[in-house]
Amino acid sequence: MTTTTSGQLDNDAFERGILELRNMPRIDGRLPAQVLFGHPLRSGVPTHHQAFAPEWQRAAEECDARANHLLTQVKQRHDRSARPLPGIRIGSRTTLPANGTA
Repeated sequence: MTTTTSGQLDNDAFERGILELRNMPRIDGRLPAQVLFGHPLRSGVPTHHQAFAPEWQRAAEECDARANHLLTQVKQRHDRSARPLPGIRIGSRTTLPANGTA
């Protein structure tokens, strides 16, 4: 809980939570802290001393390569069926279908 009983924000708990969030792996396997700083941040969660070893740098580079490969695949799949759209003129209006959904 990041608030006190009086409803005030508990800054220490909030900062610990943000730190842990920065050390949570994303879908590509990298931690936000690794992307920004090149290594995971030390936090309140116990970790093995080898978690900060150079092997993590190689693992991070492998994650980057895998993420780039996935992005390339996604772009290629999108481009197979994508087509250029006509430009929008200034002052043009869009119309919604009769049921009001887009």
